[in-house]
Amino acid sequence: LRQAAARANDGDYLSLWAGQGAPLARRRDAALTTSQLVDALDAEWRAMAA
Repeated sequence: LRQAAARANDGDYLSLWAGQGAPLARRRDAALTTSQLVDALDAEWRAMAA
């Protein structure tokens, strides 16, 4: 079904998982992103412990 929809250019039967936030996506360095996530999580944990 998916292949037939793709051939017919019919998006109604395709899995389109991008969601509404897709336009906000941008290229980033994975190490920087991970580091920022760890820092943010650490800050949240510290705030909850206070």
